[in-house]
Amino acid sequence: MQDSDQDLWKQSLSHLLKQRPGCAQVFWQRGMLCPGCPFVTFCDLDDVCREYDQDRDELTQAMRQASAEKCCEDCDAAPPVGGRKSGA
Repeated sequence: MQDSDQDLWKQSLSHLLKQRPGCAQVFWQRGMLCPGCPFVTFCDLDDVCREYDQDRDELTQAMRQASAEKCCEDCDAAPPVGGRKSGA
């Protein structure tokens, strides 16, 4: 795990999703409802891995990749939940 990944694991999910909105798709694709959960302020990624039986390294890799993706070449936004915009 990289140094920046350590910081990723120390923050609440609420803070994480504000800093890296593209990560929301990672949760939804895995059937996790964390982005809409009222407890998102109180949970961290360790809690999520325990609750949903997720591998820590796989989840970190997926979030790192989602954070790096762009919606299209003209912007820095994360791709929409369903994938990239058509024509991009």
